[in-house]
Amino acid sequence: MKTVSLLGEIKPKSIEEVKKEILEALKESQDEVILFVCSPGGSGPYAIHFYEWVLMEKIPLITVASGEVASAALIVFLAGRKRKATSHSWFCVHKGGSFKWDCLAKLLRIFAPKRYKEGIELMATYKQKAEEIILSETEVPPTKLHQALRKSYWIFDAYEAKEWGLVEEIIEV
Repeated sequence: MKTVSLLGEIKPKSIEEVKKEILEALKESQDEVILFVCSPGGSGPYAIHFYEWVLMEKIPLITVASGEVASAALIVFLAGRKRKATSHSWFCVHKGGSFKWDCLAKLLRIFAPKRYKEGIELMATYKQKAEEIILSETEVPPTKLHQALRKSYWIFDAYEAKEWGLVEEIIEV
């Protein structure tokens, strides 16, 4: 069994590197691949791309939360067919958007109003897809998720993640 790590921000380059490492690991071994995830999040669209790639290619992936798994990183983490977390891991779900997006949105609203509307619609689509993934891959009731998303953040530890069906096993370290 081979291991791969996704550390840091989720962006096109990091996702493509992880995909490449996973494919190389599968060439060496037809067994499962373990992906350690420690990330503050990043690009939601690339996280969704990774999730869908794992499912479509039927990648035998085990994901292990090792530290912070926040925002878009949660979608990457949920791609694992088996999911584990170290005892010190923590997770974060939040409303859509980020500081970077907020700044871009303000600029688009001023300089390109048509693009602003398109951007808002696209962001709503990604947010909806992320919510669908969370609800389909966990035991979090829709009311709990929507209640959490009305607040700024929902932060929870590995034990609560197990309670909500995000992880099957907690690795005591």
